[in-house]
Amino acid sequence: MIDKNKLLDNVIAQLNSDLKSATEAVNMAYESATHEENVSECKYDTKGLEASYLVQGQARRVEELEESIEAIVAVKVLPVFKIMLSALICLENEMGQHEWLFILPASGGLKINFDDKEITLVTPISPLGRELIGKTLGTSISVLLGNKKKEYRILEVY
Repeated sequence: MIDKNKLLDNVIAQLNSDLKSATEAVNMAYESATHEENVSECKYDTKGLEASYLVQGQARRVEELEESIEAIVAVKVLPVFKIMLSALICLENEMGQHEWLFILPASGGLKINFDDKEITLVTPISPLGRELIGKTLGTSISVLLGNKKKEYRILEVY
């Protein structure tokens, strides 16, 4: 059985690593934006403006990561019998392949390699998360992802 507390620690460690990289990227972008080479020489010279947009985008990414970490740190890992926040789920898709999902309040789509499995984080407000919440072992679901309908069967819930 997978230790969800260790999995959660792994998720937080990955997000902290991503936060460190994003913070370094903000600092580098800021240095570039304020460097004398990027001072506009005429109204058509946009290097400085472009660099400032990069700083803004990177700063937003840092804020998102900080908010995600805060939300995920607050999660209490509980044993579950139906799918809810902190549930670890194994689904079988229509091709018989197994997909592991971990329901968390943020960072949906992040993939974590843990215990020889690739586990994808899913938020309860995503289309797949909304369809899964409240379901139990053995239930089949159908969800529209993008513009493709996917069928799953719930094989395991932890």
